[in-house]
Amino acid sequence: MSKSKGFTIIELLIATTVFSVILLIMTSGLIYIGKVYYRTVAQTKTQEASRSAIDQISQAIQFSGGSVIVGVDALCVGDTMFAKYPDLIVDGGPNKGLLRGSFTGDCNRANLQAGAVQLIPSGMFLRQFNTVFDPLLPDVYTIGIQVVSVPADEPIAAGGTSPLFDGVNCKLVAGSEFCATSKLETTIKKRL
Repeated sequence: MSKSKGFTIIELLIATTVFSVILLIMTSGLIYIGKVYYRTVAQTKTQEASRSAIDQISQAIQFSGGSVIVGVDALCVGDTMFAKYPDLIVDGGPNKGLLRGSFTGDCNRANLQAGAVQLIPSGMFLRQFNTVFDPLLPDVYTIGIQVVSVPADEPIAAGGTSPLFDGVNCKLVAGSEFCATSKLETTIKKRL
């Protein structure tokens, strides 16, 4: 019997199987890392949008010097209105929003004047906006806001739900790494 140098077919099959398993584990790890990255990016953008909106409202209440009126789907501070438009679609995407602008008449979003600025970026929608005023604590307001970010091509139903978002939280389904929600609440004392 001659001794030839090289690998037998069994050794090659075993080596190929081991290499394939290692490659599969590495690929799964890279896919997971990618999903975590995109989920973190979506969550960060959503938190930034929520924080920015609530900061603008807080600053208006603290430093406006005007009266604060809690209206129907609106909060009026001095001559500025923050109006909730749950069915507003901007840029053709699922942007349902919170607008800031001047108003005439009473504190009702129907009185918001043209030229209002959208506080929630495109690709996100406002799920919740509420203002609580306690008559026992004058000039103290609690503002709550919830912003949801879903992919731009994601259909949003009238109740604020989608295949990725159940109305409260992001669902754990394929594509959910692009869904994020941020809910903030702050208590503000009027300073001026």
